[in-house]
Amino acid sequence: MNVRQMYLLVGILFISSIGLAMAWQPEPRPMRPVEPESTRAKRSTRDREDEDAARRRRQDVRDQRDGRRNIKPRRSDRERVRWQLGVTGRDTDVGVVVERVISNSAASRAGFERDDVIVTVNGYQVGVVDGVLFDLGDELQQQADDNGVVTMLIQNRRNRRLENVRVQLDRAGGFNGPNRTIVTGTVSYRERIALPPRCVLSVELLELDRRGQRIRTVDSRRVAVGTQNTIAFELNYDARDIIPNRRYAVEARIRDDARTIMQNRSTYYVLTDNAPSHVDIRVQP
Repeated sequence: MNVRQMYLLVGILFISSIGLAMAWQPEPRPMRPVEPESTRAKRSTRDREDEDAARRRRQDVRDQRDGRRNIKPRRSDRERVRWQLGVTGRDTDVGVVVERVISNSAASRAGFERDDVIVTVNGYQVGVVDGVLFDLGDELQQQADDNGVVTMLIQNRRNRRLENVRVQLDRAGGFNGPNRTIVTGTVSYRERIALPPRCVLSVELLELDRRGQRIRTVDSRRVAVGTQNTIAFELNYDARDIIPNRRYAVEARIRDDARTIMQNRSTYYVLTDNAPSHVDIRVQP
């Protein structure tokens, strides 16, 4: 092949490649449909309706559970005696799993042990029921008779059998006694945060060990949040129960049923070691 033929062949190949390039076109990419504004609004409304339906279902669980209850008229906090069992526990869907038993407490005298499961108080389940929290402390206050006696269904950790145990609760300090003392304070959150309508504020006065671990709950309160972003509280204790070399702190949580929405991120000490008896607590997500 001479030089002339070589140039001719190269030219033919070049022209052919250009033709192939012009003939090939990429497959068009499908366009993403634009969702109309009305559809987005309908979907947003549907999401809100689903959330409201779920909230109504949780309330139905409460109503069905409490519908059988013969609720006694509540006395004012200043007249009502509060009772305590003397355990710390974890809420589960089978009951409250005992994590610690306070020595010389009602639970200790009744033979409670770590990993026992408290299933019911006077026949009413505690823990989480269909996503709704039934607090053990609240149930004890509701079910205890005038002498502080309740019957509890316990799953024994040793043999996993269910046992009915009659428990004489301890007084959490007589509210009208000469040694009645209070811790006061407020709990607040940012005004721009919108909360679900059924939120409840839970405030606890805790006794802590040197490492800051919870030993026991001295007193607790549950308050409906409503539309207020600053809530006042008052916690009661018996001055004779305060140990000078222990630390005491107030813990606050805002809950929507079993879900914690906000809580304090700092530790608010009270009572001992020159700590105040009034605290202003800030909670956040």
